[in-house]
Amino acid sequence: MASGWSGRRVEGGGGRARTPPSRPPTPASPPSPTAIIISLLSLYRRVRRAHAACLPPPLRALGDATARSEWAAMVAATPLPTEAMWRTFAGEWVAYVDALTAGGASGDLPPATLSHMNEDQRAALAGVKAQALAARGRMVPGEEGG
Repeated sequence: MASGWSGRRVEGGGGRARTPPSRPPTPASPPSPTAIIISLLSLYRRVRRAHAACLPPPLRALGDATARSEWAAMVAATPLPTEAMWRTFAGEWVAYVDALTAGGASGDLPPATLSHMNEDQRAALAGVKAQALAARGRMVPGEEGG
């Protein structure tokens, strides 16, 4: 019989089972750049599909435009975003999609997020909220994003 690990007890060979050769554990290799790009594109498509499934047409257009501009800004950022920045960026979008698809997207931001915004950002948020409420008033009953 050839040497090596067969996984079976060898009869008549002294009653000792062979043990597998000792191998050092291989460290987890970081994902390749291609895998990262594919996962980010998949997440972007997931965002767009969530908008199509969960938002009425006016809000879908607003959501798609916002996602497009946010992703384009991240890709074009100078200096290039670090891996930690990409992880944070992707994590926020995953949380957004999860909230949107679970029906928990109330539009209310946590106080911690609001406290980090400057006055211009708060004014822009108030404008978006006003547009969303106006769009909700124009929706036909039974057409509420689902």
